[in-house]
Amino acid sequence: MFAEPSPPFSVNGQITSASEMVESIALDTSLPMEPSKVMPRVRTKSGSSDALTGGAQPRGTHRKSEPKKGGGGGKGTWGKPGEQLTVPKVDQADPNFDPEDNITWQVADLDLTPREIVSMVQPALLEYMENGDTEEMIILCRKLNLGDSKHVLVDMTVRLGLDRNNYGRELASKLLASFSSCVVLTDADFKDAFRALLENLYDLKLDAPDAADALAKFIARAVADECIPPAFVLGHPAATGDFPNPIVRACMHKARTLLTLKSGMARLDKVWGVHGQSEPVEDVIAAMVLIIKEYVDSEDAGEAERGLKDLGVPHFHHHFVYEAVYAVLDSNGNHRTSNQISRLLAYFVQAAIITDDQLNTGIRRLFNGLTDIQLDIPRAKPLLQDFLMCGLREQYLSRSLLAEFPMRQQARRRFVSENEGGRVRSTVS
Repeated sequence: MFAEPSPPFSVNGQITSASEMVESIALDTSLPMEPSKVMPRVRTKSGSSDALTGGAQPRGTHRKSEPKKGGGGGKGTWGKPGEQLTVPKVDQADPNFDPEDNITWQVADLDLTPREIVSMVQPALLEYMENGDTEEMIILCRKLNLGDSKHVLVDMTVRLGLDRNNYGRELASKLLASFSSCVVLTDADFKDAFRALLENLYDLKLDAPDAADALAKFIARAVADECIPPAFVLGHPAATGDFPNPIVRACMHKARTLLTLKSGMARLDKVWGVHGQSEPVEDVIAAMVLIIKEYVDSEDAGEAERGLKDLGVPHFHHHFVYEAVYAVLDSNGNHRTSNQISRLLAYFVQAAIITDDQLNTGIRRLFNGLTDIQLDIPRAKPLLQDFLMCGLREQYLSRSLLAEFPMRQQARRRFVSENEGGRVRSTVS
């Protein structure tokens, strides 16, 4: 069952093993050998000679793998880094060659249709009307391949603005100006869009009755923002009155009037009015004072309502109450002014335009600042008391609020003269 060990050999009368015999034969120079058969002597690291193997790695020993020339990797590697990404050359003489496998696919960048543009831009445009961030809209529009349908952006923006209040229309005008300044749209795109809107103006009036007036403001504002040249308005046949469509004629005549007014370009920056969301507080206060003055002159409560709503600052309505009552005090108790302001506040409270909380806050501000108001209006205290009684009769002021009226001014302490003993006493002035 077991292999027998190899028998010993006899060399020069001495019995030796096979390995010793091979080594002795290799070292014996007396034996005749052809020059080509002589095994070379190789000096190893240990100093011994390896004449039999010629310096080859002995079987059964391990040797550290070294990378191949050119960085092809060593043991356990699959070639040079990145070789797996290269496509091998196709040999058409190969028996396994298939012509259908040698197809080059290319991505075609097609222009978006107007319907596709609407479906992709409409959600972002609605979000813009909430946050007013023009940068996001510019980035989105630059990513889209709009092609020859860029005018659809103007059409969408104006149509959405017509469905909004003046603040939404102001945002729409700012977005159009950003499209022009960032070179997303050209003046030719704006012209094509406004021409299409003028052609569909009759249909637009069905949804927005003031579409003609609003579109005229959009066009005039676009001229002020350098989106389109003034010649688009001044040279339009409808602007001179020679146009068959009366609605378009009225629209372009309105736009021409806005442009030809004195300092018209500067006024067009406020063509949509003042809006509290984007204007300083001082401008909002000035707009409230103007609404009150116009109401006192015209007694048009509807116009005052539209003006207050357009400001879009329901959290600041308490200041409108403050300014309205202060106008009554400033008129030195004018009976007509007092009745007008009282009716206006009663209308606003009943229509829930001004909440009870905002009304009470505005009245309390007058209570707290009554001392300073008396410096300018000495009779402010009795005048305010008379106005509050009028509000109580109109039933928009509560008795609990009137109970907070400062009937007596808070006592203040002052120093008296030395001849009174230098005492500190409380006086009521």
